[in-house]
Amino acid sequence: MADQVTVTSSKNYFQRVGNSIGGIFIGFILFLVAFGVLWWNEGNFVKNAKALNEGRGVVVELEAASRDAANDGALVHFTDEAVANGTVGDAQFGIEAKALLLNRKVEMYQWKEDQSSTSSEKIGGTEETTTTFTYSKDWATTAIDSSNFQQPTGHQNPGELPYEQGELVASNATVGDFKLNESIIKKIGNAQSVSVADADVSGISGAKINGNYIYIGDPANPKVGDVRVSFSAIYPGTISVIAQQDGEQLKPYKARSGKSIELVSNGEASVDEMFTAAEESNKLMTWVVRLIGFLMMWFGLRAVFGPLSMIFAVIPFFKNLVGGVVGLATFIVSLVLSSLTIAIAWFFYRPLISLVILVIAGGIAYLLKKQAFDKTAPKSA
Repeated sequence: MADQVTVTSSKNYFQRVGNSIGGIFIGFILFLVAFGVLWWNEGNFVKNAKALNEGRGVVVELEAASRDAANDGALVHFTDEAVANGTVGDAQFGIEAKALLLNRKVEMYQWKEDQSSTSSEKIGGTEETTTTFTYSKDWATTAIDSSNFQQPTGHQNPGELPYEQGELVASNATVGDFKLNESIIKKIGNAQSVSVADADVSGISGAKINGNYIYIGDPANPKVGDVRVSFSAIYPGTISVIAQQDGEQLKPYKARSGKSIELVSNGEASVDEMFTAAEESNKLMTWVVRLIGFLMMWFGLRAVFGPLSMIFAVIPFFKNLVGGVVGLATFIVSLVLSSLTIAIAWFFYRPLISLVILVIAGGIAYLLKKQAFDKTAPKSA
């Protein structure tokens, strides 16, 4: 069976116009949702920023993770050694480690389908699309449903993975006088590979150890359906924590803005370093969501006005020309509307910044508009 299949399809003018009209509803929903995403994002940023600013002002620095009853309820910072106080083990595969967290990764060798398409437009409005489906075998951590393949025959996958992904957290880990909760342990990061050389796989049919993997199958020549399992762990070591002290427990600190503070760093980190890293992360995530909101608005508007260009699809040149104009116009409108949404959201928190955003957005819109009209305006003799 060939591992590559090519399929050619075509849509006539009326089908394409119908599809573009059908996309209006989806585009309109996407356009409306973008406002909500942008509004929520700005409020979330401000609440997080206020929480972190509040935390900076009230945090109590401890020389080590030593409990003082006077600090109960306070936001504290310390650097100390995290200790496992025992082992965590995966009984099914006979793996045990003196670690804070043990993670099991299960992969199955499966067929996967990749596709690439090229389209060409014909005079009269017909669009011809050639799609190439390529099949290859690879390891994957989730089951790939081969029944949805373009050509499932000869590329069947067995279905669900025989073992689940797993994560085991030490139940009695400590740092100084405090117990370590699951949330803090997961935030430590820096997971390292665990050797499986001493794993007891005698009870697993067909299992063998090869490198850092337990194979159920042939590691030298894997076949579809073969499974490999590996482990990683977060080991004890120096950590820095900013959290609320509650007796011998550590928990997230609830700020007045409603947001919580629970910061963890692998290794030694000062109060300033940890808060600065959290503030930078907050800014980065805010800009990522702003971009997502803008793109949602732009793609939504383009779908709403898509039929305008599709009407001219009988002549590809005119369709592309109108599509370019629609794309530019919706880009400008989306930029202005998303900036207005951000500015209005900020107005409730920091009015001065909202005015600056409005001025910048207006300037960008004016320059884009001026450039577009300068290119299209007729030149005098």
